[in-house]
Parts: sequence; C-alpha cells; structure tokens
Amino acid sequence: MIYTTIDSFYLTKDQIDDSPSRKDGVDRETEYVLRVYGCELIQEAGILLKLPQAVMATGQVLLHRFYCKKSLTRFNVKGVAASCVWLASKLEENPRRIRDVLNVFHRINLRRDSLPLPPLEQFSKNYEDLRTELIRTERHILKEMGFICHVEHPHKFIFNYLRQLDVLDDAVKHEAWNLANDSLRTVLCVRFKSEVVACGVIYAATRERDRDGDKDRDGDRDREVERDRPFRDDGRRNREPYGVSGRGSGRGRHPIARERERDFAASKDKHRRR
Repeated sequence: MIYTTIDSFYLTKDQIDDSPSRKDGVDRETEYVLRVYGCELIQEAGILLKLPQAVMATGQVLLHRFYCKKSLTRFNVKGVAASCVWLASKLEENPRRIRDVLNVFHRINLRRDSLPLPPLEQFSKNYEDLRTELIRTERHILKEMGFICHVEHPHKFIFNYLRQLDVLDDAVKHEAWNLANDSLRTVLCVRFKSEVVACGVIYAATRERDRDGDKDRDGDRDREVERDRPFRDDGRRNREPYGVSGRGSGRGRHPIARERERDFAASKDKHRRR
C-alpha cells in the first residue's frame, strides 16, 4: 500500500535548479520571468473574477508546483495560469464557470498584447479550442500532483504568530501580509513550509518597521537641533563667549559680542577722562 501525506511537495534548491525547464535549455532568468508572469496573470484574473485572495494564492502555488514537474517549453504559461485559476476556484469552494474564466483570460491576453478586444463568441471554434485546452491542461496538473492539491498558505499563521509575540501594530500586519502575497511569485512556496514563510515575512516586516522608526527618530532629532540653534545663538550672544576658548582675548567670541565689548570699554574710558 502507498501512503501519501497531504503537505509533502517541497524541494531542495538543487532540485529547483535542475528543473525540467532548465533541462530543456531555458535559462534561470527566463524561467523566473515566466513564473512571475504566470502569477501576475492569475492575480489579475482573480481580481476580475472577484475571487478571494486564497483562490489566487492557491492558483499560484499550483503553477509553481506544476512547473517543477513539467517544462515551460511544453506547456504555455498562459494556458497553465488559466487552468490553475479554474482548478483553484473549485479547490477553495469558490467555483467560477469555465466560460467566465475563458472570457477573462481572453481579454487579459489581448489587452497585454495591445490588440483590439472583440468578444469571445461562445459557440465559435476559437472558444471550443480554448475550452478543450483548458480542460486538458487541468487534467495534466491533477495527474502531476497525484490528485493531491492541498495547499497551506502562510497568511493564516501571520496573525496568530503576531498575537503570540504581542505585536499589535497594524502597519506590521499589513506589511507581513503584503510580503506573504509577494512571496507567492517566487519558489518559496515549494521550498519551505508555510509556517517558515510566515516567520520570515514577520521578521522582514518588523525589521522594516524598526528601520522606518530609526529614520523618524533621526529626522525628529535633526528638527530639534534646527529649532534650538537660533535660540542658542541668541541666548549666548550677550552673556558668554560664542566659543569655548579665548575668553580673555576675545578669540572665539561672537563678532557682535566683541563689538559690544569694545563699545562698552570705549564708553568707560570716556567717563574716566571726564
């Protein structure tokens, strides 16, 4: 009997570097760009389909997992992204009609290519070809996943961990949430468990907050110095020398102070002569 675990799709760095796309001649940068492009298509389509973020996150994880098994040269990233959205909507119990998914991706692809936006006729040959390709690609994804498509996201751990750490700053929560969304465009979801990713984004978010706090404190300190500088000059001008050294000789003193002392000495000499 074969036993499979629900959350077991994690690869090492060497396995990711030796992906099927790399074996087919796709360089590392091109593979990264195409993965990000597919994730952006999923995110944009999910917004247009009014899907929750969990569906879009699941679709992006499925895309990364699929391209760890299959090459980018064999499966077009646009078709895989559409199939991932359709499959993820069913996995997260927010299903969308296949017609809506095809219409959205058809419009996105035309708009990105700066082409006219004619409607996709439901009973046209183009529609039937896109529909057949979408279903076929979904079957490939399910086959490569072994029909085990469970996905855990770091989002559900972020608030629990922050609560345990007594971090109540909303800015940190939003920053960690945004970093978790951005991490889905990378291969972190197939390298580390969601708990580890959640800890990483929380650490990055708190470091960003501390860095911003240091900048604010430095700015406040500079403003205080600028605000106090005229007062210091005016306050010391008539009472004590401007500098530290040269009290007796007048060197290091403020020019106005030296001028007033000369006037005072001249007036004393004048009174003595009288």
